[in-house]
Amino acid sequence: MIEYTIPHDVLYVNINGDGASVAETKDLDDRRTVSFAEDGSVVSVTFMDVNDGIVLDGLPQREDIEAALERLARVLAHKG
Repeated sequence: MIEYTIPHDVLYVNINGDGASVAETKDLDDRRTVSFAEDGSVVSVTFMDVNDGIVLDGLPQREDIEAALERLARVLAHKG
């Protein structure tokens, strides 16, 4: 699931679709926050100020996040 909040320019990417509970949240920097499940897997990533771009470098499970964003881009391209 991907959600974008226009007024706040925040993109939320849930990559753990089974509804895992968040055990820990870490700020990677001032524009990225990662939430982890108890087993250490990534539940979600929150990107702030996305109109300035999205940085994927250094993200855990980067491939999963990148794939979710590519799916979103394809959907938006078909709607446009």
